[in-house]
Amino acid sequence: MRRHWTFGALAFLSFAMIEPTALYAHHNQFQRFDPEKEQVVTGTVERFAWQNPHAYIYLASVESNEARSWRIETLSIAFMRRLGWGPDTIRAGDNVTVAINPSRTEGRATGWLIDIAVEGRDVPSLNDEERIGAVFLGQDTQTDARADSLSGTWITLLGPADQWEWLRDPSQLELTEAGQRAVDSYDPTDTSTQVICEPRPIPRAMIIADRKSNEIGDDVVWIRGEYDATEHIAYFDARPPEGRTVHGHSLARWENGVLIVETSNFTENPTGIADALPSSIEKHLVERFALAPDRQSLVYSFVLSDPVYLVEPVAGETRWLYRPNVGFELIPCDPDATRSFLDN
Repeated sequence: MRRHWTFGALAFLSFAMIEPTALYAHHNQFQRFDPEKEQVVTGTVERFAWQNPHAYIYLASVESNEARSWRIETLSIAFMRRLGWGPDTIRAGDNVTVAINPSRTEGRATGWLIDIAVEGRDVPSLNDEERIGAVFLGQDTQTDARADSLSGTWITLLGPADQWEWLRDPSQLELTEAGQRAVDSYDPTDTSTQVICEPRPIPRAMIIADRKSNEIGDDVVWIRGEYDATEHIAYFDARPPEGRTVHGHSLARWENGVLIVETSNFTENPTGIADALPSSIEKHLVERFALAPDRQSLVYSFVLSDPVYLVEPVAGETRWLYRPNVGFELIPCDPDATRSFLDN
């Protein structure tokens, strides 16, 4: 079994999903598991729970002549799918050897999956640096297909980590007094908002390195992402909002072939701008979706403002690669998975 790469490079890759340290996981695994320790466990799979946001492997082992039951947390299934995993990759009855980062709590039979070997067959590695890099750069699914519009299936391209550093450390931004107080008082161990199956708000959900699906209708645009089962809906008919939501109320329009989506009416959100920076009901977002000249990708960009917490708006840009040859699946968040996270 290879040495672990998950906590370093995979965490980085996932967060051009957007958070070089925690973007990979839906929650901050560093608070619960010790990346400086590695433990090897051998046993038999009792159950593989393919759940959104995170999958879990339930493993029975014998240690020092005593039976022990392990619960091992994996990455978000949106990322696991990009690495070639599915609900049948691990099966009940499999004899496996896993490398994990153990719980920071002494004696707990929980861990964060680094890599796994299955007796009798190969499974996609979570530790092959070259392959993982190819996956998150879209090189494993390259195609000559050209998009005729913004509709279709796309994968978010991994961008330079430093362009999203402010998501991990919003103190780099020009903050209001309220914004600075929020950053100063941020508690990364607070999990109160992470167990209600609420998705990460836009634009963060739009730059996460998952698979996306766009459907452009006459009156409505559906922009969906596998991570957090995100559904971002925008209307061409300028209908009034029915209330505030985590993704706000979005209106769409075309400008010279570019789709412009303008969103307001957000709810307050404790991580609505960055990990340690909330957003207010005054948050406002303008997004642009522009098909590239070669029609093999689109450029996604945004300008985010919130006068309660930000002195100046924040802008960002990334690319989505056109991939009609990959499947897209919207799997709803499972409350059992979020409860398992709390119990870690």
